[in-house]
Amino acid sequence: MTESAPFGLWPSPLTPALLAHGKRLQDVAWDGRRLVWLEGRSGRGVAVALDPGEAAPRDLTSELSIRAQVGYGGGDFTADDGELIFAAEGRLYAQSTTRGTARPITPSYG
Repeated sequence: MTESAPFGLWPSPLTPALLAHGKRLQDVAWDGRRLVWLEGRSGRGVAVALDPGEAAPRDLTSELSIRAQVGYGGGDFTADDGELIFAAEGRLYAQSTTRGTARPITPSYG
């Protein structure tokens, strides 16, 4: 039996304690298989994924901070068909949302 609760009073995994840890939840995308979102952590942008049926999310990016740093109004990342495309360090990277490391897909400028 499904329980009913008034708007805003249902259980949520986003607790006040979680929010107090300084995480900022930013863009969200569905890659066709899993939910992917961007967390701001102490000035860094970390892509996080959650597969259906899994209890805990996992970090996708660790060595690169996702930040487009371009004032065009676009997002810092996109995800589709199991692939994450994101901006970091002035270039674009691609990475599987299941495993592996990021690979640059645009040249380095400087």
